[in-house]
Amino acid sequence: MNAPTYVDGRNLEWALEGSPMPSDWRKSWLIQNGGCPSTNPKAFFGLVTETGWKYVEYGDGFKELYDLNADPYELQNIAGSQPVLEAALHERLNLLKTCKGSVCRSLESEPLP
Repeated sequence: MNAPTYVDGRNLEWALEGSPMPSDWRKSWLIQNGGCPSTNPKAFFGLVTETGWKYVEYGDGFKELYDLNADPYELQNIAGSQPVLEAALHERLNLLKTCKGSVCRSLESEPLP
């Protein structure tokens, strides 16, 4: 079943059935916590990619970047060490924070580094 064009989400039927994630399901995922980062410095928006990157921006300006393939427990924050990658992740994160409906699904399906 396809999601209606007016919703941001995706069908999780495959997960509920215990099936493997479809290869074309998503290339990136938006994550968030703590409300609005502009009013709560501990709040954050982030992005996880299918290639194993996790990028997070907090309301106070702090950033995190992890290579989940090499550091699955997120022990080494490497923010600042990959400027080209971080710029691409920052741009995608900003687009995902404000998208709606089918635009979100389209953005999530575009490959990232």
